[in-house]
Amino acid sequence: MIERIQGNSLVRVSTIHDFLWSTLQPHQQALRQALLDLNEALPPTSARRVDQAELQAKVDGRLEVKYSDRGSKFLDGRIFHDDLLSIARIAYARYDKLARIVASRYPYIFVDEYQDTSAAVVDILLRRILPLVGDKVVLGFFGDKVQNIYHHGEHKGIGTLPADLAAPLEVIVKRENRRCSLSVINVLNKIRTDITQVPGNRKLVVQEASLL
Repeated sequence: MIERIQGNSLVRVSTIHDFLWSTLQPHQQALRQALLDLNEALPPTSARRVDQAELQAKVDGRLEVKYSDRGSKFLDGRIFHDDLLSIARIAYARYDKLARIVASRYPYIFVDEYQDTSAAVVDILLRRILPLVGDKVVLGFFGDKVQNIYHHGEHKGIGTLPADLAAPLEVIVKRENRRCSLSVINVLNKIRTDITQVPGNRKLVVQEASLL
């Protein structure tokens, strides 16, 4: 994507986790409170959960919350991959100012392969940011609900946007398929009932036709 936009400095391209962390990392007080809330909400059997009083003492001592790839260790302020999504959801639900800061920095937010995006991320964008800032931000979700590949785990892909959240969005149907061969497109059109696709690459169609 960076190559396609020729490294335009006005556009930030990142993973969802890196994007969310960049919006939260400067706000340590919000992160500390969200960490407390997450720990308290974890089931007693969770290996990540620590004693709430111990964690509160650490938070009172201005514990620094850090995003790490070395696993969770809450008493050290260390959160892992899935923790970040849960903490982000808690923080955005608690602090309206976070949504307004994001909208002021990023007036356009596009999510690629949205069908594999966690419900936590969709909640942040459509339940928290959009209602609070309205037309100050444009949200775009690109993908295909049929191509959802993450079906398991706490933060599995959402697949289809819930009807109530999708209601304010304008649906732009993309019928051109630039990736698949004509024979694959024909099979897809027999399987799917929501859309009829057409080849988006004329050269591909000509080449395949010559092989028939």
